[in-house]
Amino acid sequence: MNDSQIKNIYLYLVCLVAISFMLYSSVGLVKNIVEYASPQSYQIEEIYLLSEYNRVQEEELSDNITYEQFTDMKKESQKYYEKQEKLRSLKNMISSLTILLVAAGVFLYHRRQIS
Repeated sequence: MNDSQIKNIYLYLVCLVAISFMLYSSVGLVKNIVEYASPQSYQIEEIYLLSEYNRVQEEELSDNITYEQFTDMKKESQKYYEKQEKLRSLKNMISSLTILLVAAGVFLYHRRQIS
């Protein structure tokens, strides 16, 4: 093998790795866009709320809050977790987009070297 063949093999391998990174980050980007648009939501069943409220009251973990206050607190907690889920998805989108752009740059540079 001469030097030009080794150089071409190296360039093609780098291009292959860059393409695999672009595919991986593209899938992650689409996944996170979907998660951002529709975050994981957990519906709180009324029976669960009632049993949880009774448990809290029995263990005296609260200062005698009403059932309505308890359900409001649980719903606020659910909204908080949905907001956190959207924020996590946004951070992951930025990460995937960064990997995609870097891999595309590496691919384009090495592809031009082959030509």
